[in-house]
Amino acid sequence: MSLLMRDPMMARMACMFMRHGEKTKSMALIEEAVVELRRRHGVERPVEFIRSAVENAKPLVETVKWKAGGRAIQMPVPCRPARAESLALRMLRDSFRLRKEHGAGLRLAAELVDLSKKTGRTRGRRDDMHRAAEANKAYVYFRKA
Repeated sequence: MSLLMRDPMMARMACMFMRHGEKTKSMALIEEAVVELRRRHGVERPVEFIRSAVENAKPLVETVKWKAGGRAIQMPVPCRPARAESLALRMLRDSFRLRKEHGAGLRLAAELVDLSKKTGRTRGRRDDMHRAAEANKAYVYFRKA
């Protein structure tokens, strides 16, 4: 077990990025991204950098399907912190896999740098979730008290 995986969020990230039960490959991917962050982007504290990037990807609200008056509506609800982190890691995983750079470590590092600048596909998905919640804020009163 590497020193990176002692951090709980990094361990969750390794589990989230895992394919076919090969956790060592996902841990190697994260370590490769850390090396890229240090070498190409000059990041001195990569764990804190990754933590702040994931913080930028966390949604504050999401919409849930709710049956009301015989129709289904999208009702905005606030995200619990654990759910927000899970959504952020899932969006990060899907976004870096769609990038065009050669090598998964490069793609992950590039997506993390974009997140730190509050740009990129992951941040766009978070903003889309917020826009959907904003558009459906009229349905908040359906929420149980």
